[in-house]
Amino acid sequence: MLSVVTLLLKIGDEIGQAHNRNHRAAEITFHFLNRRQLALAFLLAINSH
Repeated sequence: MLSVVTLLLKIGDEIGQAHNRNHRAAEITFHFLNRRQLALAFLLAINSH
């Protein structure tokens, strides 16, 4: 019984780590895209004046 609990905890931990990695990658991508969009909006604003 104890080995089943240990196995479930181990699997849960691995899923949690994978989720954290994916979340971090998504955050980095989001910030990068945000910065690019802000730069484009800034350039368009300058060009329209």
